[in-house]
Amino acid sequence: MKIELYHRDVVCALQKHINEKLGIELDLDDFKGDRDTVINLVTNCGEVDHHQFREGDSIIFYLN
Repeated sequence: MKIELYHRDVVCALQKHINEKLGIELDLDDFKGDRDTVINLVTNCGEVDHHQFREGDSIIFYLN
């Protein structure tokens, strides 16, 4: 399976997750693309893979 997420998708998902978990109304609409978004993927074995991207970039996950 292939999942492709764009910078804006990740920011929206992060905002939704934080709002649900903390019961707040965090608004990241002014989050600008000149900032980097960093994603850390942690496997079941504890290995960490870092991904950094900006507005207009996408990140693709291949799931086994």
